[in-house]
Amino acid sequence: MSLAQYENICKEQFAIINGKLDKMNNRLFLDNGAPCHQTRIDRHDRLLKVGIWLVGLVCAASIAQLVRGVYEHIREDNAAIKAEQITEESTVAASK
Repeated sequence: MSLAQYENICKEQFAIINGKLDKMNNRLFLDNGAPCHQTRIDRHDRLLKVGIWLVGLVCAASIAQLVRGVYEHIREDNAAIKAEQITEESTVAASK
């Protein structure tokens, strides 16, 4: 390809392509008064991380409350069983 062909044909095309590439670069990576796509993605990523952390916190608290409820229920049942045993023992002892 000669210099004349480059000047006539390719130079304009390369300028158009370079302009489009610069425009894409500015939209993706540079803040020109408005948030760029990378900034927006970063903000969404942070919000998702906070949301996931909060959901995990709520799940952990729910599981802890469930375990506590089961423990209390078992404890109450054991106390009731012991009270029955004491009552039966005192009834048997009183009948003798």
